[in-house]
Amino acid sequence: MSQSDIYFAAESTQNIGDEIIERVQRFNSHLVSSGKYALWSKLNSYYYSGYQTLGSTYRFGNQNEMMGCKVNFFRNNLEHIQNLITNQKPSFDPIATNTDVKSQAQTILAAGLLEYYLREKRLERNFTAACELATVFGAGFLLMEWDTTLGDVYDVLESGVEVKDGDVRIETIHPLDLIYDPSIQNFEQGQWNVVRQLTGKWDLLAQYPEFRNEILNGAVETAGPKIQDFRKGFQETTSSDVREDFVTLYKFFHKKCPALPEGRIVETLCDGSVIFDSALPYKRLPVFRCATKERQGAPDGYSVSFDMLPIQDSLDACVNTLVTAINTFGVSNIWSPRGAGLDVQSLSGALNLIETDAGMPKPEPLNLTYVPKEIFEALPFFQQSIDSISGINEVIKGNNPAGVNTSSGLALLASQAIQFSNGLQQSYYGLQEDSATFLIQLLQQFADSPRVANIVGKNNKPWLKEFKGSDIGDISRVTVDIGNPMAKTLSGRESQAQTMLQAGFVTSADQYVQVLTTGKLEPLYESKQRQLLLIRKENELLTEGVEPPVLLTDIHQTHILEHRTVGDDPDIRQNPEIMQALTMHIQAHINALETANPLLLQLLGQQSAAPQMPQAMDMGGQGGAIPPPGPPEDQIAEQAPEARMPTLPPGAPIEADAAYSQIATGPIQS
Repeated sequence: MSQSDIYFAAESTQNIGDEIIERVQRFNSHLVSSGKYALWSKLNSYYYSGYQTLGSTYRFGNQNEMMGCKVNFFRNNLEHIQNLITNQKPSFDPIATNTDVKSQAQTILAAGLLEYYLREKRLERNFTAACELATVFGAGFLLMEWDTTLGDVYDVLESGVEVKDGDVRIETIHPLDLIYDPSIQNFEQGQWNVVRQLTGKWDLLAQYPEFRNEILNGAVETAGPKIQDFRKGFQETTSSDVREDFVTLYKFFHKKCPALPEGRIVETLCDGSVIFDSALPYKRLPVFRCATKERQGAPDGYSVSFDMLPIQDSLDACVNTLVTAINTFGVSNIWSPRGAGLDVQSLSGALNLIETDAGMPKPEPLNLTYVPKEIFEALPFFQQSIDSISGINEVIKGNNPAGVNTSSGLALLASQAIQFSNGLQQSYYGLQEDSATFLIQLLQQFADSPRVANIVGKNNKPWLKEFKGSDIGDISRVTVDIGNPMAKTLSGRESQAQTMLQAGFVTSADQYVQVLTTGKLEPLYESKQRQLLLIRKENELLTEGVEPPVLLTDIHQTHILEHRTVGDDPDIRQNPEIMQALTMHIQAHINALETANPLLLQLLGQQSAAPQMPQAMDMGGQGGAIPPPGPPEDQIAEQAPEARMPTLPPGAPIEADAAYSQIATGPIQS
């Protein structure tokens, strides 16, 4: 069998390393031949122009005759785009496979864990960094793995090796370091990825001591000199003495497919030495992508930065012309005929008497700073062109355009800029959803030992929560609440807060400030949501014949109406134990309405069901109170049962179904 008859990813451990290195070298050559390397290099130098020029003007030209000054609208507009997309904190909504209370409680824990990883594990920073790479280079990547070297020590082997419980490792990957098959028509079609990492040699040696010689003899990639030169723009430390402590590590990931049913993970060095080889333990590839726009028929992303480059080039030419003229001829030169008797000393300072010989012309200043007016006219044109192509308007830059003074009008212009970046926005939220779902799957699969996370609960109060992967085992996926684009800008949140205030949803200054600063509406309905979750839990207990307790602060009318649905099941009506618990629980809510302090019920927005006391009537100023006429007491006892509020004495033997019908059909004052 020839070597070509074997799928390269199915090669043996001895051969797979060379196959991976060959595909890395092919990718490097593709970057150069396709022009991506030249494009990325230019994008890199323009976006980080302050670093390239060391924050000062600079000389350039064949004889350094030109003076340059970077006015970087390019970076400014790209940063505005990034801020529009990333300025709102992700709002994760874990979804459980079932709707029972246990599964719903797991969604609350999963949401808290995701918040913990956003805050403590810097997941949000990785999201932002991937978005930044996408706006500049067209695509940014995120690598998420389970790392057994992280976490706390929970066991020590006889050899003295510490065993840690592991944790999720998250890393942002530059498109230069994400190798894929360039022949595919879209990125999702790819079966494999290779991540190029500059890894600490000694850390790697501690992890794989059996490959001591291979790791110590390993080196930083040198096969592609242009790739190495490009990388210098990203790494401040490039000295050889520091480089000796690092090696280039290639992580090969192959998805599960018919050609490779178990998938594969391989870690190899520059020379093809394989130090790790295993089946893929994950449900999918651990690489996640954010792209500004897809380039149809190719796996590359396309960004507006590509279109802004030539405009910034032209703008730089105009600015450099002005700076060169000012720097070279900013101080006026004086023309005087030879032999006029003038010298430099006579022209210095002010209030000088300048004399020339009779018949000689007067000295004249030379106007060498003249710049054609077309240069000045071109400057705003190029600036406006960059704004137009990037979709950034004056509102996003913090300026009020002429004729627009209302908050709603400013919010509309801001939302239009966000909608212009809709492609990047959708990809960014897709990155968050996919990686958050994968993070939950990693915890479900590998978090076997108990661990503690610092969860932020209601009102931003932190609390420690011990959990294992099984505690969130029912979570199937995670979605991201995109929300209203207007809520991403201050003017939009102000308009939203005013609308909610006028509609009566905002009832306190704290709620108004929260909507204004965050744009989140969850605090306005969080209490009602928790009450409904409580009712659902109580309904489950009632179907088991368990009577849950009743608190005076419950929303009693809502509880009664929702608990009534338990008895709507014909099978449950035939169960006296369940009907007894249901009847007693509903009666407890009625008793609470009758006996609770009216002031408390008023604060809760409820009305007391206690019988109303007759109002006193003043008879002619005598000070006596005579009750209004009404039926005698013996007639009250003869009233129809449905006209009175039912009461159930504790412990009284009753027919469960009949008692429930009496309560459910009787009038409830609310």
